[in-house]
Amino acid sequence: MNPPYGLETGAWMRKIAEHGDGIALVFARPDTKWFQEHGATADVTCFVSGRIKFFRGNTNDRAGTPGAGSMLLAWGPKASAALLSAGLGACFARVHAGSLPPAG
Repeated sequence: MNPPYGLETGAWMRKIAEHGDGIALVFARPDTKWFQEHGATADVTCFVSGRIKFFRGNTNDRAGTPGAGSMLLAWGPKASAALLSAGLGACFARVHAGSLPPAG
């Protein structure tokens, strides 16, 4: 899923997080409210290496380079495995509190 960037991003991220199965392509903005509420629930977060160059609609014309880096967020085992094996950048799996060793 590549949601519309801007004010609607949060609603789209809530939907994919609730669905629990899929990959979202968004700007790398971990400081935003939508990331803190929904993106942080992803099983895998991958910060894409370099800037993604998009194409305009149904043409072969490249759009400009985005003003920020991108990240991919995966929910569910199949999406997480696909993202971890894709080699697109620095990927991190979410650690569940119950799986951490005791402190000290």
